[in-house]
Amino acid sequence: MTRQPIRRAAHVREAGQVRARLTGLALVVTIIAAIPLCLATGPGGLSPRTALAALFGSGDGGRVFLVRGLRLPRVCDALVIGAALGAAGCLIQTVARNRLATPAILGINEGATLAVMVWVFCVPGSGLGPWWIAPIGALAAAIVLVGLSGGIGMRGFRVLMIGIALSILLRSIVDMGMSVLAVNHATAVYNWSLGSLLGADFSRLRIAVIPVTLALAVAVALGRRLVLLGFDLTTARALGADVQRDQWLALTVAALLSGLAVGIAGPVGGPVGFVALASPVAASHLVGPGRVPVLVAALIGALIVLVADTLARVIAAPNEIAAGALTSVFGGLFVLWLLYRRTGEIG
Repeated sequence: MTRQPIRRAAHVREAGQVRARLTGLALVVTIIAAIPLCLATGPGGLSPRTALAALFGSGDGGRVFLVRGLRLPRVCDALVIGAALGAAGCLIQTVARNRLATPAILGINEGATLAVMVWVFCVPGSGLGPWWIAPIGALAAAIVLVGLSGGIGMRGFRVLMIGIALSILLRSIVDMGMSVLAVNHATAVYNWSLGSLLGADFSRLRIAVIPVTLALAVAVALGRRLVLLGFDLTTARALGADVQRDQWLALTVAALLSGLAVGIAGPVGGPVGFVALASPVAASHLVGPGRVPVLVAALIGALIVLVADTLARVIAAPNEIAAGALTSVFGGLFVLWLLYRRTGEIG
């Protein structure tokens, strides 16, 4: 009699693994299919077929430059930034036990932005600094958050409230700093903080892609261990989880991923709102309960930023909207939907 529940649980776990793999495969296929459309969309009158030909060096030189020199870097940046933010959001939501906990809401992204601005102050004329400045700021903000909260995952609501206050505080400092910066530097920091991929190139991505890949691999492996945090902390410890170690490791990796996402794009791709919030929620619905879908959340994040950057090119053509500003609009609506879904009413 005791074997029947065990067999049923094993069957459910195996079915969940198959569902997660199929979901991941479907997302990969969708992203691959979307890339030619994204390369073709915008001024230039390209079709997906001519965009693919230009990607491989065939056709008119102007089209080749448009695809390889201008749009391909944006596509690559969008995929890496989205994957990093999606995975970071999944880790933080899991350890904080709250769907609203994201790097942007908890002040981690603002810590990265503040670090960039401090660099601009301390090293005049150096631009927005090397790619590793933003991850250092994100990690510092995460440490301050945990210190003020008395531990992440212990009091999820307390972490959320302190994170919101920390985000507001850091943003205020950034705003005050920008008000006294030289106009060109303040404009660069502001455009960067909006999350625009206009002018992206491969210079930072070539350097930072290795740490991003390693951090994503650690995040995916860590997601398997964080499944136990779905139980209450006492049960998780009884099942063998080192709760405090796993929480700290998850927060560290999430802060690194968020900071790297910010740092890769430098002056052209600051924090992109909404991605870290929506990707884990969508991934959980697609994969089902009982899993921490870090990889699926990363793929959804990559797809969201890719589509958002493409829409940002065409919605206000011939002008362009920052992808971060566009996704933030959807982010606000998504938060309202989450609150309404949980309470049945707002207010």
